[in-house]
Amino acid sequence: MAFFLIACVMGDFDAQEANGQTQPRKERRHRRSLQVANEWMERVDDPITPLPAHVQRPPRPGPRPHRQGLKLYVVPVPRLILFLAASVAMAACGDNEAPVPTTPAPAPAPPPAEPAPPPEPAPIPRECSDEADLALGLARPTVSEWNGSPFRVDYVDNFPEFVPQEYLQGQLDLIERLADQIEAQLGYRVIEAGSFVPVPDGAPEGWDQNFDNYRRNDLLPREAGQFLAFYLNDDPGRLLGSFHAHVCCGTISYSRPYFEEPHWTQATPPNNPHGEAIVHEIFHLLGFIHEREDFEFGVPMSRGALHVPWESGSEVYYAAWEDVDALRCIFPESGR
Repeated sequence: MAFFLIACVMGDFDAQEANGQTQPRKERRHRRSLQVANEWMERVDDPITPLPAHVQRPPRPGPRPHRQGLKLYVVPVPRLILFLAASVAMAACGDNEAPVPTTPAPAPAPPPAEPAPPPEPAPIPRECSDEADLALGLARPTVSEWNGSPFRVDYVDNFPEFVPQEYLQGQLDLIERLADQIEAQLGYRVIEAGSFVPVPDGAPEGWDQNFDNYRRNDLLPREAGQFLAFYLNDDPGRLLGSFHAHVCCGTISYSRPYFEEPHWTQATPPNNPHGEAIVHEIFHLLGFIHEREDFEFGVPMSRGALHVPWESGSEVYYAAWEDVDALRCIFPESGR
């Protein structure tokens, strides 16, 4: 059992207390309280020794009459009250303590990723019908030579010196890329890039100076299964164009205007001066015609790819999936 000294103010001082007439009485009470406190301090460490009888607080008989003056009591207080008082004091002093560091809350998990769209289904190969006959009717000299070995595209060494060799090599690279594309789709090659070759023996004098004379007389000898590209020192006119595939002869001519202005027609904006048109011309030699040409023969090219590619926003000619698929019907892997 612990004790606590509490000073209680029981009333207001009257005039006599203010004049000091009550001091002897208060001093006696004060001295008696100190005596009791000292006796308690001497015995508090010995819980077995009973406290003096005058320390025990007698039961209160009931309400006591109001008495004025300052009174000092020794009041027993349970340990629970002391514990609660200490807790309140510690809480009041805790405002000066440093805040306890806390672990930051983890970041919220990102939302689950949307599933990737399913891949587009592979195009369905066409049922071959009359593609081979249409191609033969347009370009018989070349189509009829198919034996299962790829056509080789060579460049004749008659281009003027102002045409860079690097440009011509770039044309061969485009042909090789087309050959790879065809092989990737069909599983075998239909064409392949060749090399630079001299003017073939048997070509007459002036064979490369006149467009009409060349195409009417087939003036450039070639081997079976070979396509030849060469320079033609003439202007065939805007109707025929400066880049021409001669289906009669298995050749492709770069006319003089080709290297003087962009190859694109007036229907297209200025862009790449050549637009990889070699891809377009090779398909002519393989038996293809422009998509809207009203010919009896020839397999139609894909519009927006091999034909008028600028309509689809492309700056270059390219073979679409259906163009290569048609080659399967014209040039079967085992040959004709």
